[in-house]
Amino acid sequence: MNRITLVGNVGGDRNSAGEWVDDPTWHRVVAFSEGLVEMLERNAKKGRTVALSGRMTYRKWRKDGEKTDRTQAEIVLDRNAEIEFHSP
Repeated sequence: MNRITLVGNVGGDRNSAGEWVDDPTWHRVVAFSEGLVEMLERNAKKGRTVALSGRMTYRKWRKDGEKTDRTQAEIVLDRNAEIEFHSP
């Protein structure tokens, strides 16, 4: 089973006490389903709290002229994804 669940703010820059956070942790979340992408575009606004569950993947690529691979962790939201938005 490959599932990851995250709860946090969409691009938020303050913590729950209203203080600025200097070092947020960013996660790359990807979706390809047309209906899901449209729903995310409508609801995923900066500062809004979201709980989501998806599949963890790692994408590797090599940039032209470099000798080592780069790796990016991604949370893929597919048809089994669970997403719940809350007001900020």
